[in-house]
This record gives sequence, structure tokens and C-alpha cells, in this order.
Amino acid sequence: MRKVSMLEVKVRAKIKDTRDEEFKEYTPFSEFLDSLGIPSANGKVYGYLTGDYIVGDVIEATDEYINHAYWGKVLPGTVQQYTNIDSRGGNPLYQGDIVAVEPMVPGDLDIIKGYHAGDTGVVTWLEGGWSVVFNNTAINLWQETLVFHKVGETDEA
Repeated sequence: MRKVSMLEVKVRAKIKDTRDEEFKEYTPFSEFLDSLGIPSANGKVYGYLTGDYIVGDVIEATDEYINHAYWGKVLPGTVQQYTNIDSRGGNPLYQGDIVAVEPMVPGDLDIIKGYHAGDTGVVTWLEGGWSVVFNNTAINLWQETLVFHKVGETDEA
């Protein structure tokens, strides 16, 4: 039997709260997700996108069925993809993250025209690659002469 391998694309997204209204009153959605062991932060669930659903790791699979650790229906327009790049502090950078950019060599700001210390930008998919857009300037996220620090995130997909 040939083993099929799929590219795993990590994402984060907001999912639909399908609980009955009476339960929504007692427990915030984030606490509900935590109680189920679903990885989430800032109202977003982390996992893998399949169709209109975000799913967790595969717990068990056979030729007849597959069982994921969790799953949820994604709210349209909230999916943000992982860039496969982490910030200097080790935080995974996702589409929509707000980052501060600084040169590897302190004081060497000429690399980015129009850059000023403390400026922030948003991680964006642009022209076939991940970039940070700020001050109407796009910087390639793979830039080896820069360091990125995550300072926040947006809800924009």
C-alpha cells in the first residue's frame, strides 16, 4: 500500500460557536475551548485547514475513517496562514501579525528606505511571498539582514 503524504499548512481562524444560547451565557467561548483542550488565543483556533473546517492533529485513522483531536467550522474571512517563520522571540508569525522590524546591525537603517525605528507593519502575502507592509513599503519576510518582533495581530485575513 502506498502512503500518501499531504502538505500540512498551519492556520489560525475564528470558528463558529455552536453551543446552545443558555450555555453561552455561563462560559466565555475561550474558556470553553480551553476546557476541551483546543489550542486557541485571542479568539482564534490553531490547526489545519480542510475545506471550511479547521482541524487538529489526527488521533487515529484507518481506511474507513479518520479521527481528529478537534474540529470547528471556520468563520468566513478569518483564516490566517502560518508563514513558516518565527519571530526573534520564537513566536510563530501568521498572516495578519503586527511586527516591528529592525536591522541585524544596529543603526543600519539604510536597508529600508523610509523606515524609522519603532515602526510596525503587517505580515501579508504579496506578489508570491510573505512580506511585511509598513509606510507603503513592502519588505520580504525572508530578508536575512532584518529581525522581526511580533507585537500584536489583526483579524484581517
